[in-house]
Amino acid sequence: MYLTVGKKILQSISRATPYNLKGVQKFENPKFSFSNPYILDGCDDVVLNASEKAKKYLESKPLTEAAGVLDEISSKTNIFADIFNALKSKLPEKELSAYLENNNLKELYTEFLKNGEKGLFSKFLHKSAQNASVGVENLQKENKILNGWKMNILQKLTAQNGAFSSEELNLLRQRAFGGVKVPSGVNYDAFVYLNGLNPEIACKFDAHGLAKGGVANQLEQLNNLLSKGINKSKDFYTAPLAVKDGAGIGAGLGTAGGHAYRDGSFILVSGKNKSLSADGIEYVIVNDAYYKIFDDLVKKFPEQKFIRADEAADFFNAL
Repeated sequence: MYLTVGKKILQSISRATPYNLKGVQKFENPKFSFSNPYILDGCDDVVLNASEKAKKYLESKPLTEAAGVLDEISSKTNIFADIFNALKSKLPEKELSAYLENNNLKELYTEFLKNGEKGLFSKFLHKSAQNASVGVENLQKENKILNGWKMNILQKLTAQNGAFSSEELNLLRQRAFGGVKVPSGVNYDAFVYLNGLNPEIACKFDAHGLAKGGVANQLEQLNNLLSKGINKSKDFYTAPLAVKDGAGIGAGLGTAGGHAYRDGSFILVSGKNKSLSADGIEYVIVNDAYYKIFDDLVKKFPEQKFIRADEAADFFNAL
């Protein structure tokens, strides 16, 4: 929710800024101000309801600096939320309590349980306001360190749990399909809802659709790829999540529409402007055949972000 707070503010100001005769927008070094209706239009409620100290901290800062601070605080919030969700799903209660205590995270975790990401965002914004030296560059350095810590934690937790066993996979398939064989007429949601992707944004994500081997077998394919990683010694074909030019480039990428296949149970997606083979799997789009076990996948593989196919367009369009 907060990843694009700063971007939304800048976009709102941009929309309100007229063009001169040469077609160029003139910004006149704008400052962040809570009296500016266009800035307010881009703010989320958590910023509007921030403490007076936090508001004073943001007021009159150069607009781009304030937007950068808000985005970096958003990033910090998301990192901690990922860590807490992983710890909560992977550690027994006693181990979790000890871990939080040993790492001085108990207060933050309590806030997360009580108010979710909004609570964390407010807390970090208030802390930034108390420490006037905190700026975009310092927050970026801190977030880089936190991201490394997050990956370390997730790798350790994943190593504890590993992949789904064959027995677990069978049970998951039974739950997904109601204890019967795979019904006909599944995996249409990606076809329908991914048409809502903004191609200007979605073309920046590398993707691979798991569409071969039958619906039941695709869960096992996903399990292997998420637990073992992509085998770099073999060809692993990818295509953009969506393409700007639509049809016409598909032949060069091996897919009819130019984008990754959408007729399977899962679509693996890289981070923005990253490569699946080089950088790994960051997102997994889950098609309708496996909606019933969505939460099981989230708990098992906390290092990836899972998105339902019917919610994927809104999610990626906001990145």
